[in-house]
This record gives sequence, C-alpha cells and structure tokens, in this order.
Amino acid sequence: MTKLLKNMTIKRKLIIAFLLLTIMPIFVFESIVSISMSTLKQDILNSIMLISEGKEAEILQYLGLLKERTIDFAHDGFIAAKLESISHLSSIEEKKVESEMLAKYLLNIRNRVGSNIINIDIFDNNLQYAATIGNMDEGCNGSQCLFAIKEHLEETYVDDIHYHRVDTNNKILVVDISTPIKSANGSKMLGTLVIHFSLNPLKNILHGMSAKTLGATSVANEFDGSVEMFLIDKNGFVIASLENSGTNDTPGERLMKTEPVIKCLKTREEVKGEWTDIYGKRVWGSSMCLKISDNNIWILLVQKSKGHAIKPIYKARMFFYMIGIVVLALVSAFSLYMFKTIYTPIKQLHEGVKRVGLGDLDYRVKSDAQDEMGELAREFDWMADNLVDVIEKYKTMVDKYRGLMDILPTGVKVTGAGTKLAVKELNNAILTMFGYNTKEEFLKVPVENIFIDMEDLDQFCAMCDKGPVYHYELRFKRKDGSAFWASVNSTFYTTDDGKKEFINVVEDITEKKKYEDKLKQMAYYDPLTGLPNRKLFLEHMAKTIQMAKRYECVFALLFIDLDKFKEVNDTLGHDVGDMLLKEASKRMNSCIRESDVLARLGGDEFVIILPHINDKKDAAYVAQKIIKTIAAPFDFNGLLCSIGTSIGISLYPQDGEDTETLVKKADSAMYNVKQEKRNNYKFYKE
Repeated sequence: MTKLLKNMTIKRKLIIAFLLLTIMPIFVFESIVSISMSTLKQDILNSIMLISEGKEAEILQYLGLLKERTIDFAHDGFIAAKLESISHLSSIEEKKVESEMLAKYLLNIRNRVGSNIINIDIFDNNLQYAATIGNMDEGCNGSQCLFAIKEHLEETYVDDIHYHRVDTNNKILVVDISTPIKSANGSKMLGTLVIHFSLNPLKNILHGMSAKTLGATSVANEFDGSVEMFLIDKNGFVIASLENSGTNDTPGERLMKTEPVIKCLKTREEVKGEWTDIYGKRVWGSSMCLKISDNNIWILLVQKSKGHAIKPIYKARMFFYMIGIVVLALVSAFSLYMFKTIYTPIKQLHEGVKRVGLGDLDYRVKSDAQDEMGELAREFDWMADNLVDVIEKYKTMVDKYRGLMDILPTGVKVTGAGTKLAVKELNNAILTMFGYNTKEEFLKVPVENIFIDMEDLDQFCAMCDKGPVYHYELRFKRKDGSAFWASVNSTFYTTDDGKKEFINVVEDITEKKKYEDKLKQMAYYDPLTGLPNRKLFLEHMAKTIQMAKRYECVFALLFIDLDKFKEVNDTLGHDVGDMLLKEASKRMNSCIRESDVLARLGGDEFVIILPHINDKKDAAYVAQKIIKTIAAPFDFNGLLCSIGTSIGISLYPQDGEDTETLVKKADSAMYNVKQEKRNNYKFYKE
C-alpha cells in the first residue's frame, strides 16, 4: 500500500482524498448506529440481569418455603408419636387404625395450610407406607420417588419433577420433597415424610404475582411486554413460562434446548448475550443456573426479541441517511472547488523541485498568490536562493567529524531526530561491534532490527534527547541475531535548519554485565538451593509489610525446620544432605503460589512469606501441605531416607508489625512444635 501511494501522482492522491472525504458522513452515521446498537444491547441485558436475579431469588425462596413447610410437618410431635406407635404394633388391624388416624391428621393439616399440597406420604424405616392422604398411586409409588428417598434418608431432598393427573384431560407438574422424621430428642430415626407440591405457583412468580402467594417481596416488572421468561428443568422441558406469543401448552411437555440451556445443563455456564430461540428468531437475554439439589438443576431464561428492541434505531438510521445525502452533496461540491484551486500550484511546485533537483538552481516559481500555496511557492524560491550555501556548509561539517570518527576505537554513530532514529554516519568500530562488513550494508538495515525488542527502541528514542550528554545502557542485536549489552553516551547538536542530530558513543559491556549478574546472584541467593538468602528475604519482608500497611491486609510468616536432617547429614554424608536440602526446597516450592516467597536462612531453616491471605486457615493449609509433601520418602539413587517438618507461624499484624518481631515469634512457635511432637505446625498464639 505504501509503495502504491509513493508511485501515485499528487493529482490522483487529491482525487482519492476528496472521494474519501465525501463518503466520510456515511461512516460517521454507521458508527453512530453501531454505538447506539451496542449501548441499547448493554442496557437491555443489564435490565434483564436485574429481572433474572430477582426472579431467581423468588423461585429459590418459594422452594425454600416448601422445604421449611416439609420440615415443619416432620417436626410435628403427633406425627412422630403416631409413627413410633405404629412401629411398635404387631397387629395389622391395629396398625391400620393408627395409620388412618395419622392420615386424617395429615389431611386436616393439608386443608388448613397447604393449598399447593397434592399428597402427603409417610414411610417407616423399611420404606413401607405408614400413612397417606391420597391414593398410593398418586404418591411415591406413582412418581417413582422411593429410589431417591433411599439415597437421601438423612437429609431434606428435592426430587425431580413429575406429572400429577387431575382428571382425564388435565395434569399438573409436581415436585416431591422428602425429609426424615425423628424422635422427640432427635436420637432415633422413625421414618420419612414426603410431600408432593404443585408447581403452578412458579408461573405466578414469572408473572410477578408471588408476593401475595408467598408473603415474599416480588420483583417489580420494570420491562414491557416484549420480555419472555422460561423456567426449565434439568431435561430441558419448560416448567413455567411468560411469553408474548400467548403459548399456553401443558408445563413439562415443551422441550427448549437452546444454546444457554445446553451450556447450563452441560457445564453449569450462565450466558449473557445473544442467541437463537426455538422459533429461529434472534434474542438478547441471560440464563441463570438454579441449583435445586446436588443432582438437580433448573434454568431460568429471560430474553427479549432483538428485532423488537432495535426497531427505533432502524427508524433513526433512515433519518440519518437523509441528512447524510445532503451533507454528501455539499462536501462533493466543496471538494471539487478545492481540487481546482490546489492542484495547479502544486503542479508548479512539483516542476520547480524537479528542475532544482536536476541542478537548475536558477529556476523560480514566482507566484503572486496570497494564500498558503503562494507562501509555499515564495518559500521555495528562498530555499533555492540559499541552497548552494547550505550545501557547502554541510560538506565542510561532514569532512570534519568523518575523519575523527574513523580513528576512534569505540563505536560512534550519528542518527537523525524522530522515533526511527535513522542512522546517517558510523565508524568502523560500530561495524565490528554489530557484525557488519560495510557501512552500506549496515545503513540498509531497518533500525528496528538492531534492537532486541521495541521497548528498547522506545527507551533509546526517549533518552536521546535528555542531553546535553546522557548515559544509558541497553541491549542491541548483532547481524547473526546474538544480543549484547552496550553502554551509550549520547549528545546532540542542532543543524542549520534547526533540527537535532544525535551523536552516540557505543561500547560493548556484555562481559561487565555478566560479572554484575554473577555478583548479584551471589549476594542475594543461596548457592546450594538457588533460593533467596537471608538478605533478599529481609528485603521481601520490608516490601510485604509496607504493602500490608498500605492496603490493611493480613499476611503470614512460616518458620520451617527440617526434623532429623542432622541425623541424615551425619549418617549418610554431606553430599546426601545437600541433595536432601535441594529436593526439600523443590517440594516446598511446589506447595506455594507464585506470589509467595520461599527463602533459606541457613542450615535446615527455611522461611515462607504468604502475602494477602484471608485468615489463618490459609496459612494452616499451606503448612499441612508442606508437612505432607516433605513426609514422603526421598530417593537418592536407591538410597531412601525420611524426614519431618516443624513449622511455626506468625501473623501480621496480630503477632507483630516489623520483621524482627514476626521472625522471632514464628521461630518461637516452631520451637514449641519441636518440644512437643515435631512434624507439625503451630501458630504463635495457640
């Protein structure tokens, strides 16, 4: 593209520029529509999320009330007493009489408090019927809930939904909730209570009428009639719905396997965005996965038709296009006028530059126009008048420093101003340093290719203008791709036309950098394990305390001592002891986060900094993990040995607010572990 523009005439460039300018309003209007669409979508999704969260709370509150009602029944003293009495009777007739009394009692309660209760079953510990207020076929035998009861005898459990047939033509969805019945003191399991609840109120919840039904707070309907809601079971069938289409099919018979439903059922992933509904239309909405029990999940789907939502935007778009046509006509007329008034002067200047470039320094444009193009023409004439003097001065200056550069042992290069810093001159030392044979070869290399990464180039450009003399160190790349460190002293001078050019004196300091890195490694890291030593640990502690004070957070310090290490070192030798220390370091390092710090203080003593913990349980978890990891036998070429770990823990700011205090108290806690039973951990204040 750049090459094409370079080879294009000014006339063609102006034509292209004017064409682009005339179609600019279209892009502006389309951008407005796009932004409006995005904003509208986000606003609708946010509103739908508020609706979803409110309806989710009401649905779960309704199920919670059903659970509480089931538990209240199970805690009824009369029911427990009758069930215990039935279990002690041996006569079938006597049991029948007691069961009938219990059934009547249940029926009275149902009639008084349970308008949504379809049936109530009570089973003994052998899962045999003790009482029911309906036909046994309408209860657990009919809904196949006995299997679920067997799996959840000790807890209150919400089973899968199923149908309950009211008459030949009508049936409703029912959910079974079971709970254990225990003796008055709670020590004895007497049986199981199962209540079959109607799910009809769920439709009332979606319609915003649950407050009156449940005595709960209903979410305000802050949406128009275009929002649809569906409550779907774990098999993908609709339990209840609120739809624009007026669909009123029987709950549990319509399958809705749309994208958000499938994701929720498979991976428990909730969706907020755009998808295709079961009728093939695009909708905006959100899904929420409602955990009913460990193996049971419902999906709440709230959506709004995309076509209905964006209809106002399309109307506005047509209005914008009408304005755009008018603007397009005005811009086109103005562009045509500008083309005629600009191209001719530019053509004259082009001819002047061409002739002066060929050596005709006597050529002048001689324009009498009073606009910017006329001023540019007069500036061109002035440039031609002074060009000879400028050329002579430049040649003299170049001859002076070129001879000096070539005899210097250090690298010298001259670059122009700007982010690219194009190289203008360099000496032989630079060629040797970068691995190039000739100046011509080096000058053809893009400046980006001599830097390791673009950050180094940006740093180099930023520092060049710090002068009058500025020193810095950074990495360069040789011709063969290898990297080296260089020390650069940079200064600049101003040319006759007011521009800056930079002189850079470059020295290869790769070996010096390697030596500095080696010294740093020796000063801050343990030579055996490669872990931070005491000096670096103290610096980490100071920074951790500073951050904890600033953000008022808690961190833990673990003081670790390897149990029986001295015995291993004395009996198996120092080589095995060193291998043991290195392997133990690796194991401890695997137990902590990347943000944590593991350091060796000396001998078999280690410390760990755990920044940003929630409470002491986090530190205890890490300590337990380390103890378990270190306890595993160590195998050194077939030689097995086992050691333990004693860990003392201090907490900031509970145990201290400075390094010395925290280390001392963690050490004290570790000593207490050693005194007691070893291979354990202990907090300072325990």
